[in-house]
Amino acid sequence: MVKAISFIGYHNSGKTTLAAQVIKILKEKGYKVAAVKSTKHENVLPEKEGTDTYKLAKVGAEAVALVEPHQSIIRIFKNKEELELQTFLNRHFSNFDVVICEGFKNYSLPKIEVLRKEQKTEPLFKRVENVVAVATDFKVEGITNLPLNSPEEVAEFIESEIIKSEEEPFTVTLSVNGKEVEMKPFIRHMLAELLGGFLKPLKGIEEPVELIEVCVKRREK
Repeated sequence: MVKAISFIGYHNSGKTTLAAQVIKILKEKGYKVAAVKSTKHENVLPEKEGTDTYKLAKVGAEAVALVEPHQSIIRIFKNKEELELQTFLNRHFSNFDVVICEGFKNYSLPKIEVLRKEQKTEPLFKRVENVVAVATDFKVEGITNLPLNSPEEVAEFIESEIIKSEEEPFTVTLSVNGKEVEMKPFIRHMLAELLGGFLKPLKGIEEPVELIEVCVKRREK
């Protein structure tokens, strides 16, 4: 599963500035980092009428990509009910060490709240789930404090608590015709979850399950 953390906070709290500083530091450490930002606005990047991608989207393509020599832009059209953040991250960012997000306070991924002393409203961590720390310029009780003016320490926290956190409690290998097949992390996770799901209704399985072996062999004609 893709490792991700999101910066949340009120308007003008400095979320984007801190996120950008942290990304730069993590890149300098050698990590492959992606960034994902949420917005309340719709059609921020509308298809320009008359372009080829506009024509493709207009006829009902569920996703349209524009591939340039040095960058690619992907637009995915979906209903709100279809947007599941972790699935989106697993599908599109599985080859990154970490994804730094901004916003998404109503999603389950871990979060750091950017909290300033001059802010008069109630801190978000008191009503938002899975806020693991606050980046702040004053002492905040009841939660891990990170210095707002030290992006290096914020990056170190993300490195230790997110990037280097304990991996999934299982390993998954797949061999086809005797040759091991390399799988991306989210594929390994999905395969393990799928097999675990098949085992649940079966009787006679001793807990805890330490090893699952499946062999599929083509019948000889």
